[in-house]
Amino acid sequence: MILRVRPESEEPIYRQLASQFIMGMAGGELRPGEALASVRQLAAELGINMHTVAKVYQFLRQEGYLVNNRQKGVTVAADMPPADDVFRERLGAQLSHAVAEAALRGMSRQECLEECAKAYDDIRKE
Repeated sequence: MILRVRPESEEPIYRQLASQFIMGMAGGELRPGEALASVRQLAAELGINMHTVAKVYQFLRQEGYLVNNRQKGVTVAADMPPADDVFRERLGAQLSHAVAEAALRGMSRQECLEECAKAYDDIRKE
């Protein structure tokens, strides 16, 4: 999986990376049990601070997407966390923000639904 960092972006680098990892897992580019680069190695490859990569890995471990493996280092979790109430609440807040922006820009309900379906299909390659 190729990771890209855009330092000029308003989005913090750790969020950019976390998002790319999650999208890679959802799209099948990163498979359960697959070992990831070490913090030091990934930081060197991307030309960023090791603490930034460590923060990404820590966040993804806390969310249940990554696990520490004594033999392989950090790996993609075999069992992804379920869509529990906490996740659904966070997702609802994120979607509400995106829908509010779309409404302000004149998009219809149908256009919003189509964009959401397209994004889901693009990730899941359906």
